[in-house]
This record gives sequence, C-alpha cells and structure tokens, in this order.
Amino acid sequence: DDYITKPFSLAVLRARVNVQLRRSAALGSEAVELEGFWNQMMIFLYSADAADNLFPSIHCLESWLCFAGIRNRRGTSLRLQAFSGVAAVLICASTLLTKQHVLIDVIGGVALAELCFYLGKGKQALNIYGKCMDKINTKVLRL
Repeated sequence: DDYITKPFSLAVLRARVNVQLRRSAALGSEAVELEGFWNQMMIFLYSADAADNLFPSIHCLESWLCFAGIRNRRGTSLRLQAFSGVAAVLICASTLLTKQHVLIDVIGGVALAELCFYLGKGKQALNIYGKCMDKINTKVLRL
C-alpha cells in the first residue's frame, strides 16, 4: 500500500488515499479533507511525480551550486546573494515539505554541491577535465 509505481492513474492514487483515511479513522485519527485547492495540488504533484526520488536531491544540488557560485563574489550585490541563499534554502525545504525527498537526500545534495564547488575552484580540476574531454573527443572522432 505504501509504494506506488510510475505510471499510475489518479484513480489508483485516490483509492490508496481512501484506504489510508479509512485506516486512520479506524484508529481514531482525524480525517484528512481531500477537498481544497492545495490538497488537490498535492494529489496532482504525487500523480505526476511519485515520491520515490533518489539520493541526493538534484533540486538541492543545483540550487545550492547557484548560491555557491555568487556568494562572496566581488561585484555581486548583497541583496542578490541573500536572495539566492534564501531561495536555495526554500527549495531544499520544499523537497522535504512535499515529501519528495528525505533529510539525508537534502544534506547529500548540499554536501555534493559544496564539494564540487570546492574542487572546481582549483586550476588542476579544470586541467584534468580538459584532458579527459580531449581524450573523449579523440576517441569519438576516430569512429
């Protein structure tokens, strides 16, 4: 009952939600209202993108990389840096609040972004990347 495979229909989702509601009602829990704009939006979200995403959260990784790219950069306004930081935190929070990821996915995405940003700042990383791309291009052009 807990796992929904992709693709699935909205009818299957509603049936599973109704089963969970009946179980919670049998246990004496409050019934969850299925009506309302935001409840319908969450039902749509889960029907379009089931909560079975993997580690790390790419949303968190990309938003944090954008923030890392402009934080402490000369010539970038503090307002833009603050906005980017707040946006990155809110994106990370939204993946948790919509139950698309768990906390370790968010932590992993931010940590990987910081690691990539740190490694990418060095000139050696750029040289290694360039050499790898040259080898790949040479092999591809031989085909």
